[in-house]
Amino acid sequence: NDSVGSGNPIISMADYLSPSTHKLLFDIVIPESAESSEPSSESEIGTLATYTINDNFTNHLIRADQFEAPFISAVVNNKLFRVNEKEFIQCQEDIETFYRVGIDPPVTAPDISYEANSESSSSSGQENIEDGIQFSYAYYNDTTKHCSRPSPISNRLDAGGQAVTFTVVASTEPGVDKLVFFATLDGGAIPYLLIDENADLNTRPNTSGAVTFNVEDLLYDTLTPEPIFNFIPPLGAQFLFVWRDRVFLLNFVGGSDVDRSSLAYSGNESTYIGQPGESWPPLNQISLPAKGEVLVGGIGTQVGALLLSDLDAYLISGYPTDKTSGPEATTAVSEHFEPLHWNVGTQSPRTIQNTPFGTVWLDQAKRLRLWKGSGFPEESGIPLRFEFDQLDDARLDECAGQWFQMGK
Repeated sequence: NDSVGSGNPIISMADYLSPSTHKLLFDIVIPESAESSEPSSESEIGTLATYTINDNFTNHLIRADQFEAPFISAVVNNKLFRVNEKEFIQCQEDIETFYRVGIDPPVTAPDISYEANSESSSSSGQENIEDGIQFSYAYYNDTTKHCSRPSPISNRLDAGGQAVTFTVVASTEPGVDKLVFFATLDGGAIPYLLIDENADLNTRPNTSGAVTFNVEDLLYDTLTPEPIFNFIPPLGAQFLFVWRDRVFLLNFVGGSDVDRSSLAYSGNESTYIGQPGESWPPLNQISLPAKGEVLVGGIGTQVGALLLSDLDAYLISGYPTDKTSGPEATTAVSEHFEPLHWNVGTQSPRTIQNTPFGTVWLDQAKRLRLWKGSGFPEESGIPLRFEFDQLDDARLDECAGQWFQMGK
């Protein structure tokens, strides 16, 4: 491999398999040392560069100048989600395009007014607003089909006009190419998604300026209210896994919005428009009972989500639900959180793997564990004890594992 032949280390890899692509991604440290071989001219030293392999077995740089920390990856909705302590991104199926997971919403409420010369007139032949109206808008990525949270709600216009105009502010987020709109119906308080005559989104390009809606053209999708729970994900996670159609983030660095003894998980039923994996209701969190532990890793199994702290293990069973709040929201707890009291955890979360024989990982005592879905995890790989004992205690978090089926 010509990228690592001079000693530049690979610190993480991902096998990206989707219906339209199958690529191996590997992340190489571009060292700061001037004595090291020259990195690619497309990368800055002291950073992380992500490569894939071309069909002719040459390396191809796809993303450079990243923070030097390993990525943990999982395929979500046919996109490769990747997280490290500095960013949470998604690789598209073309392998060349990366977007951040989640979209920041508009920050300012639109100031709506009736367009000049559109006041009530029974002779105009056009419909008038009869019960008052309010608007909001959100940012939309037409590639990922994700939608941000809405802007704050606009001022209210009383009955009387035929056309409403207001100014929108474009998003600077890469990938956002459209604006979607919401409006109240019949003087109500809940804004609903505006659609066109084909029941598609009623969109405008992602540009700043004035937009106008004629009353007679307003069509509502009353099954789709504002996506008020499409929050961006919390930053600072160093691990992710997927279970029950949700993405779980954990092993947060200090100072993050999520405590180190807690995890956060993505939305589902409260994502009225957009992608559930990119929507993160802020109350979707589960915490360990012992705040002194650090929740470092986890994996989905047939009996539940196995969570490992630096000291012990826990099991989530059932189905996690969105924890939402507000007058239009309800909260239902349908998952069960069970401490396993093994005193077996891990400091090497990247070694956690599912195999046909059970779940394996390297525990905090540098013993290879095998859990078959019940009972106490047995020690496996006893003949390798001497090799495991040579591992540097200060670098156990750098250990990684991968299961390969013999003969395949």
